[in-house]
Amino acid sequence: TGGLRRTSEDKIGRRFQSYFGYPTIPEGTGGRASFSSTSPLLSVAYKITPSVSTYLRYAEGFKGGGFNGEADSIKDSTIPFRPETLKALELGLKSSLLDGRAIVNMALFRNRSSDQQQAVFNAGTTAGSTVANIAESTTSGFEVEAALRVTPDLRLQLGYGYLHGKYDKFPDSNGKNVADNIAVVRMPKHSLNL
Repeated sequence: TGGLRRTSEDKIGRRFQSYFGYPTIPEGTGGRASFSSTSPLLSVAYKITPSVSTYLRYAEGFKGGGFNGEADSIKDSTIPFRPETLKALELGLKSSLLDGRAIVNMALFRNRSSDQQQAVFNAGTTAGSTVANIAESTTSGFEVEAALRVTPDLRLQLGYGYLHGKYDKFPDSNGKNVADNIAVVRMPKHSLNL
């Protein structure tokens, strides 16, 4: 199976600010940017037996860029941040057992993100965060899920996932790569559901 997805975006960032009715930032201040991407998908599947199949899948993803409308300076609010891209590779196995009453599925995966959009805290005139393309990261792991229909009214399900993520590039304010000292947030190493 193969496919292509074409994404085209036109974005406008506008900013206006006034203080007691007097403009401190002129109306119409902002920027315009266009982003586009062609993202492929390729999947190869093979049926080992009538009830067990395996697959290998490669896909690319795209997250559009944009503007920081609440940036500290007018200049920063008119410069867009770039799109984020993802390359994903997955190897999996799917099975239907016991005349369809049980399933066991497994998947190994590796994802590589480039130009990763990160909220960066800056303590300027007003403390806040702006989005910037500063990171590159690699995420890998595996998932296993199993289910058994014990009776027509009772189904047991078990799922486990292992996830390992690390930044490959994460420059600090001086441009030094501090990726080894930065944790990837919102990424639990183990997940289990029953």
